[in-house]
Amino acid sequence: MNARTWTARAGGSTRRQATADHPNLVSLTSAGEGFEQFDSLPSSSGPAFTLVFASKDPFAFYVEVRTSNGRRQFKFEPGGAGTELRFGYRYQVGLGPDARDGTTRTTSVDLSKVAETVEPGAIIEAVTAVFVRLAGTLFIDLLEGGPPAPPSNGEITRTEAVRFLTQATFGPSEAAIGELQRLASFDRWIDDQLEAPISRTEPYVRANSNGSLATTRHMIWWMNAIDGRDRLRQRVAFALSQIFVVSDFDYELRN
Repeated sequence: MNARTWTARAGGSTRRQATADHPNLVSLTSAGEGFEQFDSLPSSSGPAFTLVFASKDPFAFYVEVRTSNGRRQFKFEPGGAGTELRFGYRYQVGLGPDARDGTTRTTSVDLSKVAETVEPGAIIEAVTAVFVRLAGTLFIDLLEGGPPAPPSNGEITRTEAVRFLTQATFGPSEAAIGELQRLASFDRWIDDQLEAPISRTEPYVRANSNGSLATTRHMIWWMNAIDGRDRLRQRVAFALSQIFVVSDFDYELRN
């Protein structure tokens, strides 16, 4: 993120304010006495997780993110304290009364830790948008990068297990999380998945179909995807099915 990625809604100014610690620091200054909105999209394809901002003026600050639980919005506001989930999608973050005392204070916020505190197991996959309602000047830097890649061996935290299983299967269960943590190795888990017996569809359909194949095909697919021993294989097969697509809508194909 840099000064060029910001858009002022009412004629305000954006200017690079680089320092040794924050080479992408930007100052946003509203044009008049009232609030002005500034909008930005992250400038790189990688996710961003840490915000650094400083202001002595009241402001409302929003960050849109995509998480493993769906779309979420951070709202940072002066006054108040604590963090909570509101409306089912918004992380409400109070910056405390000092944010209103007229002194410029620098605050650094790890978005991933906020998400984990409010919704244990939630993983931020990408920051999709940032916008600020501001009367005065705000200095801001969005530090890009992501959480470190999980180790291939050694202790696996619950957060690392949830993140990995969200990518490699159709979602983590308590049993799957426990299995991965017991193995303490992503490589061993993948090897076990590759050696697991294939969860097949046709035998179940032949044994349970009453002449209409659609219902039984759908049922066994869900059973294999969620409870099958080879969950990684099922996820890969589904990904391939999205590349080589055959419509299931036509009556003859359904049956």
